Amino acid sequence: MISEEENRISVKLEGFPLQYANALRRICLNGVPIFAVDEVDVVVNTSVLADEGLAHRLGLIPLTTPSDLVKTTDRYDSDSMEEGDSIYRVMLSLDSGKAP
Repeated sequence: MISEEENRISVKLEGFPLQYANALRRICLNGVPIFAVDEVDVVVNTSVLADEGLAHRLGLIPLTTPSDLVKTTDRYDSDSMEEGDSIYRVMLSLDSGKAP
């Protein structure tokens, strides 16, 4: 172990195959709850990227989940939810600050 903080730990692995290190990394990341961008509505796009390109790039950004939201995940009844229903929905707005 190299260092340990409240929300972070650094380790150095020696003598392990790369696959094991990658598996450990993926297991650790799997424990971090995140939101993902699922739907993008573009009102005005003045960039050189197509709307689909912007939506794809936004979908690659992991948005960390507040810890108080994680504590409430066991309070819903999954049997009563329809397929495709979301437990939580967050709306983000992006404005370049320039008028078209």
